[in-house]
Parts: sequence; C-alpha cells; structure tokens
Amino acid sequence: SVSVIFLIALSIFVYLRFRAIMSASERRGMPTPFVEVTTPARGDISSIISFSGDILAIEQTNIFSRVNGNIEKIFVDAGDYVSSGKLLASIDKSLYAQNVKQIEGILKVAEATAANDMINLERTKILFEKGLASQADFDNARTKLDVSNAQVETAMANLQNSRIQLSYCDIRAPFSGYITKKLLERGTYVSATGAAQNTMFVLANIRKLKVMVNVLERDLPLLDRVTDVNLKTDSYPDKIFKGKFNKISQSIDLGTRTMPAQVDIENSDELLKPGMFARVEIILDTKSDVLKLPTECVIKEEDKHFVYVIEELTAIKKFVETGITANNETEIISGLNDGEKVVKVGQELISEKAKVKIAEK
Repeated sequence: SVSVIFLIALSIFVYLRFRAIMSASERRGMPTPFVEVTTPARGDISSIISFSGDILAIEQTNIFSRVNGNIEKIFVDAGDYVSSGKLLASIDKSLYAQNVKQIEGILKVAEATAANDMINLERTKILFEKGLASQADFDNARTKLDVSNAQVETAMANLQNSRIQLSYCDIRAPFSGYITKKLLERGTYVSATGAAQNTMFVLANIRKLKVMVNVLERDLPLLDRVTDVNLKTDSYPDKIFKGKFNKISQSIDLGTRTMPAQVDIENSDELLKPGMFARVEIILDTKSDVLKLPTECVIKEEDKHFVYVIEELTAIKKFVETGITANNETEIISGLNDGEKVVKVGQELISEKAKVKIAEK
C-alpha cells in the first residue's frame, strides 16, 4: 500500500512538472501582443436621452367642399404656397346664385306685405278708436302684421343662408401653408359629406412642425426641467435643429409603459418637411472641462469599471469611477490622470502586468 501511494504521488508530481514546463514553453513562444493606446482628453460632455419619430405639421388639414356640385376651376397645384384666404378652387355656382335671387324675391314680397299690413293696422287703429271697427278687427290686423314681420325675418334668414351657401362655392385656404396634395381635378362632382373621396387638397403649414415621441415611464422624472431639445435628420446629417417640449399627455400607455410627448419645431427656413424621420436628443445635464475617454477603453467588471494603463510597456489595471456616457465618450471622475496611456484596442489580448507593444497609428 505504501508503494501504491508512492507511485500515485510520483505520477502527480511528474504531471504537474510537465504542465509547468509546457506552460513556460508556451509563454516563451507567445509573441508580445500589440495594443492601441490613447490619452484622456478634457472637454464638455452631456447626458442625453434619445427618441425617434416622424416630423408632422402642427397645422395640417384636408380641404373639402362644403356644397354639392362640380368643380368649375382649380387655381393651385401641389407644392404651391398659399396665404390664408386665398382662393383654391370654385364649385359651379349657377344653382346657388339662382337660389339667392329667388329668396331675394321672396324677401321683397314679404317686406311689401309687411309694409301694407302696417298701413292696415294703423287705419284699423284709427277706426277702432272712433268706434268704427271692432276689437276683433284691430286684433286681426295686429296679428296679420306680426305674421308678415315673421315672414320677413324668415326670408332674411333664408337669404343669409343662401348667400353663405353661394360663398362656399369659393374654396379658400383656412391658413397659410403649402398645398401638399391635390387630389381632384376640374369637372369632378363633389359632395359636402366630408368623405375621404371628396378631399380636394391637403394643406400644411410647414413653418411650425412637431415630433411625437414616447417617453419611457422611468425617464419621466428627468424631463421636469427640460425645455430645449436637439433634432437630427437623415436629410441633413450635419445640421442640428432646435425644438421645445410643448405637451406631455399626462397618461401612460399601459401596453408600452410610455407617455406620448410633443416636441415643437420652428422651421422658418422650411428645410424640414412633414414625413421626415427625426432623432430627438434631450440634454439632461452638461459638464465642462471633464476628463473623458472613448467608451471602448472602459471595461465593466461586475459593478466596477477599469481601464488598462501602459507603464513601461506593461499593462496596469486601474479601477476608475465613471460619470456621463454619451456619443461614444465616457466621463472619468476619478482613478485616472491626464496624459496616461490607456489601451483602446487589444484589451482582450492582455491581463494585469502583461508585457505589450504599442501599435503605431
């Protein structure tokens, strides 16, 4: 049994010795890894929340005819800018103009009848006062005048309504903006139902735009003091547009746990168009003259962060306290000094106190 134990111990010793020799041999044969380094920079950094959404016109409307009839003339086309009140199209007015004339005639008859009934009432009153007419005659004359006056008022109301209907034959822009769509042509019959097939134009004011974004429930407290936001678009990748938070719906969508919010954009130069896709960036906090690194330099280890610093071609592991991370940059609050060489590329090839070579850029 002693010999068996001795043989087992000898085997373990030989195995461990062999492993140590092989490891040393492997280490001697492994080339020194190359790494790329950078130095911390000082500058400004901002904490940002990003959203995305479609740009919409705050003022946009479908324009319908408010009367039935055939389109007689169209004065604008898609892409035209129109001022508020500009004539866009006209509907055939013949029936509506004839109706106005007819009611004007009815009104004249009613006014003449009322005038005559007024004279009759005055005559009946004189006769009644002299005892030559009965109370019934006087009451009838007064009632007849009241009826005539009511008919005059009715005719006046009908005339006003008919003139309004005639004015509706002229379709005008309710506000200034661009005709983004022209959907019907001259001669088309339209009705006043407001159905989609009767839409004649789409008018949009593109000088005031909005983006609707969905804010996560956890981010809502961060927006209490936010007013200004930045917007970026694919159409103008190098230009930053300014916007303002205007409205938050005050109700969370139970399905997405988000709250809709509206960002208003002043678009006086008319570069942005409704339908464009926008990325909205909300700046929550900005710090000046802070030490920062490219985010890829910082490695997370459980709940801590560290970087590799190169000293005399040796990798030194340094734990750091981080702050804001934005635009692929991370703020370094403590644990690192200006001018230190920090590994940017090649961290996966090295470990603490490993020898390295610095790659030339």
